[in-house]
Amino acid sequence: MEMLMRIKGDGLAYKYVDSDIKIKFPDFIFKTGDVVILNQKSGKGKSTLINLIMNLTTPTTGNIFIDYENKTIKPNIKSLVSFVPQESILLNDTILNNIIFTSNITEDNIDIDRLKIVFNLAGLSHLNIGFDEIFTRYCGERGGALSGGQVQRIHIARILYENRPILIMDEPTSAIDNEGEIELLLKINDELKSKITIIASHNKNLTNIKNTEYTF
Repeated sequence: MEMLMRIKGDGLAYKYVDSDIKIKFPDFIFKTGDVVILNQKSGKGKSTLINLIMNLTTPTTGNIFIDYENKTIKPNIKSLVSFVPQESILLNDTILNNIIFTSNITEDNIDIDRLKIVFNLAGLSHLNIGFDEIFTRYCGERGGALSGGQVQRIHIARILYENRPILIMDEPTSAIDNEGEIELLLKINDELKSKITIIASHNKNLTNIKNTEYTF
């Protein structure tokens, strides 16, 4: 039986420390296959909601529940979520090791077929990176030997290789133009069908990607 997941927000609100600002989030249930785009203006709570879902911040009121729909297994949240932050930081190591280092594997047990798939889905071949180069090309300190677009696409290849059931991206393609962002997300759309995907983005043209409305 397929393990379908859900994220439920119930009575959720957050008040910022030393501030009168309090954000109330409408109740929601996101399920496997949902693609949610958060495109509110800066400062309206997109990153706060992401931090609440990832249990990095405690809500002032309300609760977040993450579980399987059949409730037969209590999930380990850390093992379920792949996250792309606003600023992608890479290790001073090869591109390959930056893709696989969060997947708890070594070069000796890499799934080469899966690696080729995520390499192509992330569009690394369009940024003057050949597949064979990922085994020997170094990223530099904090990814300094690469362009911003290359760094972000490597991070996206990483989370695709992890292949976890919840995918959260906070402005994941800020170094990629709007058209490139849409092209990338459309390219990985089939991958998203088996995940709960939450994307914070200023790009208003992502209507071809989202399938679940959520505004606050």
